[in-house]
Amino acid sequence: MKKGLLGKNTSLEVHHIFPKAQLKKAGYDKAQINAVANFCFLTKNTNLKISDRKPEDYFKEIEDKFPGALSSQWIPMDRSLWTIDKYPEFLHERRKLLASAANTLLNSLYIVAPAVTSMNTQQVNGATAISAISVNGGITSDEEEQAIQKLRDWMEEQGLPTGHVEYELIDSDRDTVTVVLDIAWPEGVQQGLSQSVAVLLDEVPEVHQVAAEKGYRCFTHIDDFKKYVMREVLGEHYFGLPEWANDVDGKMIPLLDHLLARQVSRPVCGYEFQSENGEVIGELGLAWPEKKIGVWTPRGNELNVNTRLQGWLVYDMQEVLENPDLLNFALEKWPIF
Repeated sequence: MKKGLLGKNTSLEVHHIFPKAQLKKAGYDKAQINAVANFCFLTKNTNLKISDRKPEDYFKEIEDKFPGALSSQWIPMDRSLWTIDKYPEFLHERRKLLASAANTLLNSLYIVAPAVTSMNTQQVNGATAISAISVNGGITSDEEEQAIQKLRDWMEEQGLPTGHVEYELIDSDRDTVTVVLDIAWPEGVQQGLSQSVAVLLDEVPEVHQVAAEKGYRCFTHIDDFKKYVMREVLGEHYFGLPEWANDVDGKMIPLLDHLLARQVSRPVCGYEFQSENGEVIGELGLAWPEKKIGVWTPRGNELNVNTRLQGWLVYDMQEVLENPDLLNFALEKWPIF
């Protein structure tokens, strides 16, 4: 049976029994919040319904509707442990329940045919170590947390979903968390209309690799993510560019981003190329007259002159879009704008 056979909201997700947001407010650190004893598996639909409600509120509701459901998840039934202030004691008791269940399972596996028992014993004795499963990623500092919150506020101002903070990617084969994304939009910024995206601040390459394999487009800088949102989602193609760039052909925007990032000298937009007699004989999309370097775009008039004979180096728009370093090389010695 495939995990999505009964619908997209029926697949299993890792759920924090005590919500992350509530624990953070109470002053618990990341290691305490992400303790294994604070995890359980729920369907996506149930996870969404619970959201960030406190256990003392939703545990009673679940037990009343589905008697035995809590104990099936090895939840301590002492109700005094269901409050945020008793979280450490809750973890302690649930660890004991999980350990007991694990030992029971392992003991059941141990009762096998003698030959198999011997073989397994040799393999276990011959092992030099047991590797723990490590989880990479997630918010690791107050600065990152503040930056992510500001981004969520900005997204709300744009009327867009604010994203899932510390979104966990699950290995469906092992039902384990593989990496944690700082903030993610698993169904796209516009649900169903755009791809899965995530912002990863100062994460190791393994996190980026796993996210890419899961189909995420990842951004390492919040400003770059905002450009994506404004330009590709909301259609504000000149977002993040200086005012003078508004007159540039829209196809040149990637080139402008490249030039601005490298702080080359400011170009003249829509430069009229003149003959020695002052006659306008063409137009350049971008030009650096003091350097006699320009970029011709199809939107401009055809250049009815051999520019090289007049000492100009003129690139076609397509060639500098494919290789922006052509302009870098020519302009690298010119002042910063």
